[in-house]
Amino acid sequence: MNKIRPKMPREARAKQFMPFSALNGLDLALGEKETRNQQKAQLDGEEIEKINRALQKLAVGDETSLICFYNGIYTPINGVVTKLNDIKQYLEIDGIRVYFDDILRFRY
Repeated sequence: MNKIRPKMPREARAKQFMPFSALNGLDLALGEKETRNQQKAQLDGEEIEKINRALQKLAVGDETSLICFYNGIYTPINGVVTKLNDIKQYLEIDGIRVYFDDILRFRY
């Protein structure tokens, strides 16, 4: 027995052998990444027509709210339309570029 240091309590000795994560939050981030990617929905003709009618009414400066497929998940986006490009078929809402074919629905 060592006379210099007192004996370590049993709970403290057990902590030495517990799993160690050098990067805090890595497991959580990886789990989110796995559940994050969703399948993009295929819209029928009627839903596409509703979206097209809403897009025709939209102008730069309008405030809008929509749900779109963005970074692998369906995301609600709210804000002011800052850019509309009919040729390349996208719009920007507060700097976020959303392509027309990624829009699931407009929320009013």
